[in-house]
This record gives sequence, C-alpha cells and structure tokens, in this order.
Amino acid sequence: MVFSGDRPQHAVGAYDAARRDLSTAQWQILERYAPRSVWERIFKYRDDVQAARRGVIASRAAPRKEPTTRPAELPIVTTKQLANGQIRMFYRIRHFGGVGVKSTKAAGLSRRTVTITPGDAKTLTAMVTKELAGKGTVAFIPISQQLVITCQAAMKQAVLELLAEVDSPTPQVEITARVFEVQHDMDFQMGVRLLLRYAGTGPDSAGIGAQFSAEDFANQVTDPAVTGNMRDPSAAMRIVDVFGNSGWSTDTTIQAMAQTGLIKLVSSPRMTVTVGNTGYVLAGQELPIQSAIESNNNIIAQRVTYKPVGVQLYVTPQVIGPDSVKLHVVTVASEITGFQRLTAIGGATPPTINPIFDTREAESYVTVSDRSALVIGGLRRVRTITRENKLPLLGDIPYLGWLFKSHRSQTQITDLYFFITPRIIRQ
Repeated sequence: MVFSGDRPQHAVGAYDAARRDLSTAQWQILERYAPRSVWERIFKYRDDVQAARRGVIASRAAPRKEPTTRPAELPIVTTKQLANGQIRMFYRIRHFGGVGVKSTKAAGLSRRTVTITPGDAKTLTAMVTKELAGKGTVAFIPISQQLVITCQAAMKQAVLELLAEVDSPTPQVEITARVFEVQHDMDFQMGVRLLLRYAGTGPDSAGIGAQFSAEDFANQVTDPAVTGNMRDPSAAMRIVDVFGNSGWSTDTTIQAMAQTGLIKLVSSPRMTVTVGNTGYVLAGQELPIQSAIESNNNIIAQRVTYKPVGVQLYVTPQVIGPDSVKLHVVTVASEITGFQRLTAIGGATPPTINPIFDTREAESYVTVSDRSALVIGGLRRVRTITRENKLPLLGDIPYLGWLFKSHRSQTQITDLYFFITPRIIRQ
C-alpha cells in the first residue's frame, strides 16, 4: 500500500487507526477465543513494532545505489614460465570430486565404520585435456588435489574459465525438522484459546504478539469448518494453518503449542546436507539384540547386534532450480511395546527374551519450494492402558479374588507429525 501527499505520515496514522477500529468492531468474534485484555496486549505489541519499523525505514531514506554486475572471478593458480615458451600452472581443486567419505553401520559392538577413499579427478582432467586440443598436458596429484597443466600462455585464459565454471561449490541445503505427537481428539477451539493466552501473557509474549494479526485471525475463524465444536483429528494441522496465515511462522506455532502442552515435541533436529548426500538423525537409543546359532543343544556362534529405537530421519536433497528442492525423505518412529520369551539357548537359564517393536514408517519423494514445509502425518499409534484396583490380600485369592478387584481399560490414540523445511544455502 502506497501513501502519497504532503503529509504521508498522517495518512499512515489514519490507516493504522482504521485498522484498529475494524478490530474493535470484531470483538464479538475475537472474544470467543480470548478475553479483551489479551487482545489489547497483542495490539500494543504489534503497534509498537510497526512504529519502530517506520522509524527505521525513515532513517534509511538515503538513495539506493544500483547493483553492478561483476564478471565471474577466475581461480588463483601458481604459474611458472618454461624455457620453451610454454607455461606450467599448478591449480588446486576446490570443490570438484575430492576425498570420498563413506559411513556404514557395522555388526556387533562397533557403532559405525568410516571409509575414506582418495579423490578422483578423471572427469575434470579429461575436460581440461580436451580444452587443450593436444597442445598441452594435464597431470593430477591425488595427495594435494592439484592439477599440473602445461600449455601455451595464450591458452591460460580459456583453461581458467573452464575450471572456474566446472570447479564450483556444490549446493547445500539446511534441513530443519520438527517432530511432535498430538492427541487424536484434541479440541481446536481449546488449542486456539491456549495459544492466544500464551501470546498475550507468556514469557515470549512481546515477540510472539508482535507477529500476530488479529484481523487475519478473525477472517480465518469465521469459516464454518473452523468454528465447529466437533472433535477433529486434524485440529493440530488447522491450528498451524490458521496461525500461519495470521502472521506466525511454522516454527513459532509449533514451539508455542509445545510450551502450552498441546503437543509433545519429540525432536527438533537441524543439519546441513550437501546435495546428493543423505543426512541422518537418530533421537533415541540403540538396543542390543542377542542371537545365536545352535546345533545339538550347543551354541556354534553368538552375536549381538544393535537396533535403533526412537525417531529416525533420512533426508536426501537435490536442488532443481533457484527456489525448488527435491527431497527424498524416510521417517521412522519405533518403540518397545513388549517382550517375547524364546527357547533357551544351550540350556541357558533364564531363556532368551527379545523385545517387540512398534514401528511407524513413511517414505516420500517430492518437490517443495525453498523454505516451505513438507508435512508427513498419519503415523498413528493406538495404546490400550489397563488399570487394576483391588483390596490387599483378598484380591490375590485365586478365583475368589475377582470379587475384590476391578479393571479399567483406556485407549489412547496419538498422531505423529514430521514438519521438514529445506533452505537452500547461497554461496
């Protein structure tokens, strides 16, 4: 919105006052979710931030210089003049190829094995050789990752331009993930009320309230699908959507929901991954699993392996445009739900007991915009909790004890959500 005239600051003030009057006219909607005192605090936080921003913008009213386009910088090489009129260039490879690093999980007690392989610059060497067209030589030194190029001095510019284009940084993507659990029967309106009270009176109320637009919120909650009082299995997602359209970021909304107890934040990893490589995160434990090979009641071989238990995330990014990222994502959430008694190995006492795992796993391969969140949901867990109440001693009598005790079963349904946000790192 543009204001013009002799006194534009007065027009800005009138516009802000009109917006406040519009909010006052919407009290009937707003006060259904929070008392007037909370909204007044939110309005004050927002007005203070807007006034501060206007002051900063006014102080930066100096004319802006147009950016100038610079040519690509050529790589720095060490050049020596030879007696036959040729030159020898020593070019250190910066990004292309390089040392190979591979990590694999090893069986038994070893956690992980890291294998390093020497760098391979065959493709780069072949490209430079083709550029020289038989009028020079190229040699690669793996230890120092250097190319030794011998050619005519007139070919130096063309060779360096080729190296500057090919030996460029590999794009990297910062992955931010938020993993949380929420009750299946969470109430939408109750959740909204808790978040608004937190925005108006919580420890971070000034920063959170300043990002919130009451007008946009009022327009969101007038939707009949939002204002219903029915239990909604996607209430958590709709809360994130409503508050996101009202000015809060996804991270801010999820953090506020965790602070108010609406959700249980399981993990919030952040990592930077080079394009074409896989980032891995485990938030949990590794449980030892014992196995053996038995023959004629004698143990021939025995082995202990480790199984990860908790939340696992595998992310492989690919940059396919200036603002698009293709993600291959594998999410795993596992936990121990019981134990199974196995046959005794070699007559051992007690017999071997192995755990039973409840695993929720999802895999996706999609394209998302830079800084947009990919949401993976529907990973549901159903848990039945049985409680027993009984009179001491009398409840333990065989058969007759059923007269002095009672059982109560409760079913809990929780949904697990993964919010994965990629950000392309500009180099």
